[in-house]
Amino acid sequence: MYEAMLSFTHLFVGAAVGATTNQPVLALGLGIISHHLLDALPHVDSFAKTEAEKEVFTTGKYIFAAVEGLAGVAFLTYIVAQTGGTLLDITSPVAAGALGGVTPDLFDNVPFWSKRFQATRFGERYHAFHDSFHTTLFLKETKWWPFGLVIQVLLIWLSIVILGSR
Repeated sequence: MYEAMLSFTHLFVGAAVGATTNQPVLALGLGIISHHLLDALPHVDSFAKTEAEKEVFTTGKYIFAAVEGLAGVAFLTYIVAQTGGTLLDITSPVAAGALGGVTPDLFDNVPFWSKRFQATRFGERYHAFHDSFHTTLFLKETKWWPFGLVIQVLLIWLSIVILGSR
């Protein structure tokens, strides 16, 4: 599920990228591109301690993913509302960018349907493409994992600054 960067980061950076455009379709595309560029940065995932653990889906990982995703959407909704917008407006570049930012993981990493997606010809190729970007820092395999967490916190902060200035 989360062999990639935290969804909170993808959501906020995608929204910030979308905020810099006036076109929802462009924002969606740039959000998807931002997803892959973010995955290439050193980062932590859902706190898997080793690479072997990234494919092990425990109840704790499901809860973490649900809470993180819902908290991200709630917090982003609040920030966008403070600027007079709404995430429910499908013509909003901010909403389109946020959606684009999380779309690759929604298709490729959600365990309820990712295996079926990856079993298709397109899904198999897309998974290999998506997976080729990852630079995940695992807790037991490197002492540098705090650096990966700091990168994500800084990206979220910068995204909030951009969204707040709209």
